[in-house]
Amino acid sequence: MNSKYRIWFLLFIALLSVSSSAIIVRYLPELHAITIAFARMSIAGILLWTFSIYKPQGRLPFKTRILTIISGVFLGIHFAFFFSAVKMTSLANATLFGTLAPVFTIIINYLIYKNKINHKIIIGLMLSILGGFIMQGFDINFESQGFRGDLFAIICSFWMAFVLVITKKIRKSHGTLIYSRLLYFSASVTLLILIFILNIPLRVPTQQEFSFLLLLGFIPNILGHSILYYSIRYLPSSTVASIPLGEPIIVSILGLILFNEIIPVFVIIGGIIALLGLFLILQNSDIENADM
Repeated sequence: MNSKYRIWFLLFIALLSVSSSAIIVRYLPELHAITIAFARMSIAGILLWTFSIYKPQGRLPFKTRILTIISGVFLGIHFAFFFSAVKMTSLANATLFGTLAPVFTIIINYLIYKNKINHKIIIGLMLSILGGFIMQGFDINFESQGFRGDLFAIICSFWMAFVLVITKKIRKSHGTLIYSRLLYFSASVTLLILIFILNIPLRVPTQQEFSFLLLLGFIPNILGHSILYYSIRYLPSSTVASIPLGEPIIVSILGLILFNEIIPVFVIIGGIIALLGLFLILQNSDIENADM
């Protein structure tokens, strides 16, 4: 398979996987948002460290380990805000505002690394965001609880941008698994510290809750985030950060399949615009080291 289309295919799998996150969380109404985030990171980390026992991956250099731990702290904060947003605002708002990382990624890369901005990618990004707003009918809730959730979703995007910028730097010379296992472990420790600081009660999850937590740790994390971290080795961090902008489309389709929800016309129109934006972003992103 052509390396470009192979990456596109993997990114599509990642998009499908990360899109399941907000939906799975809705099946865990009795668990605190940060507890859910902690369980997700812990399960993903345990799975990768267990795999490493059977297939040793080596160790990261000391400075890289420190940078990975910092990235893990940022990832933990990202998920703390994201799952809190899912609990406080609508699924559409949390999904849209929680996927604005490419905006912050472009700004960070420009300010810190002086990276040139591809104007076609900017246009694609604007189209994808516009498509997301159209899909939810420009329904922004400014009431206290909902608006706070919207702000939390935007904040989670900010922290995710830093994770992806750091990941791009590390993945240039290190493998996905050796990086991701420490990243998830650091994120889980960060979330555990938040649980103790905020005095969030912990309890043993029910069998049903545990099943959904396992799904959460495997599908959106192992199949979703880990593929994004793999792909960032070959694509700009802003491009990889843009992929979750397709989440509202996937969530709408899943809503039709799982809950028999009718897809409104404005969702179809917004979805087409968002897909066009994503196509522009991918089409104008150079793939590095195409001999994957």
